[in-house]
Amino acid sequence: ASWSPVGALAARARALREAVDAAWPDDAVPAPDLEVRRADATDVDAAFGVIARCRDALAAAGVPQWDAVYPTRADVAADVAAGTLFVARRAGRVVGAVAADGRQDAAYADVPWRGAEPALVVHRLVVDPDVQGGGIGSALMAHVEALAARHGYASVRLDAYTGNPGSAALYRRRGYHEAGQVRFPRRPLPFHCFERDVARRP
Repeated sequence: ASWSPVGALAARARALREAVDAAWPDDAVPAPDLEVRRADATDVDAAFGVIARCRDALAAAGVPQWDAVYPTRADVAADVAAGTLFVARRAGRVVGAVAADGRQDAAYADVPWRGAEPALVVHRLVVDPDVQGGGIGSALMAHVEALAARHGYASVRLDAYTGNPGSAALYRRRGYHEAGQVRFPRRPLPFHCFERDVARRP
């Protein structure tokens, strides 16, 4: 077959999409054997290990979402110390994690949010590449959303790298809508800013 630049570009785009899907796939399937709980000091290394493996998987797919500067083990330890990190465990193993607190990045001030405040803000939702596709991401988000409802938050907010369409797809499936975009240092592409009212169901 003859080579064409259009065909080569389409093939590269297809390969990238498949790699990104593998790094952050559809998490719509329920995960009944999963325990989601607040992390403690014994979870720091395991939770950061999941982040590091996902960072490497994304980098291998050409998605520079995370790097050696952020996120770090110190970020994870700080979340644990603050009581804002939650881990998903299966058969005694940490397979996912998410941080959630009231801190909004300064860049959020320029986003035309429509949801009410106070807002619970999601940081670093991550699922181990070895077990992705089994509902862990959705289970972690459901835990955060329930936490927001119990503690009187009006909405949940987060940002997701535009170069990682799999993550945005997860949030859209859960009923989040895009309020705008922000940019962060060392990232060539912007981030979607998503929000959802706490009372809304996915």
